[in-house]
Amino acid sequence: MLQVRVTSLEAFRRFIEDEPYSTEESLIESWSGIFEGNEYTRIGTGFHSLVEKGNLTKDNQLVIDQIPITYNDKQIEVAMDYRSEIFPCFNEVPGKKVYQIEDEEIIVTGTCDVLKGLVIMDIKTKYSDLRSIEDYIRSYQWRFYCDMFDVPDFIFDVFQFIGYDKDKNGYDVSGLDIKRHDPISCMSYYKMSDDLHYLLYQFLEYVRYKKLEHLFKPK
Repeated sequence: MLQVRVTSLEAFRRFIEDEPYSTEESLIESWSGIFEGNEYTRIGTGFHSLVEKGNLTKDNQLVIDQIPITYNDKQIEVAMDYRSEIFPCFNEVPGKKVYQIEDEEIIVTGTCDVLKGLVIMDIKTKYSDLRSIEDYIRSYQWRFYCDMFDVPDFIFDVFQFIGYDKDKNGYDVSGLDIKRHDPISCMSYYKMSDDLHYLLYQFLEYVRYKKLEHLFKPK
């Protein structure tokens, strides 16, 4: 029996489909739990927290991983407006499903940002221009969540910190505008389950070939 998170499977899909910046080294690093977070992930975590818990900032700052993240009034207002739109809902809902792949049971786990009725909403913070929605539509994240939670509709809600420069801005985005992009809606489809099982089959073959089963033993 193996256990794997949806994010790990999506990282694998990006690697085998030769997506930008998806190398074998970065894939295995992410699987090994070496990555502990950076400016992008912590700014995003703070924005998620605003949506989920409300405005708990002090002087427009939230502390994430013991690091203060500084937002501006407009960014906090956008988060609060979005919060008002989606509530009432369930936040940070854990999910799990067991898939039988050949002779192996694979437990797929994940936590959806927002569950509202039969719709899952995923909050994405972005730091560069949104050139195409295809990257989101190709993702297997939404496919697994629709299957695990048995819902037909998954929406990516993308919030962009315009002009962000990691070296210049660091953990202070208070000097930047924020843009909320149009929702990206993805619908479950006939034979989606076949696609999920095939990706899991490829994942299993790769993990066995590389002898990485130890990274995916259930805890």
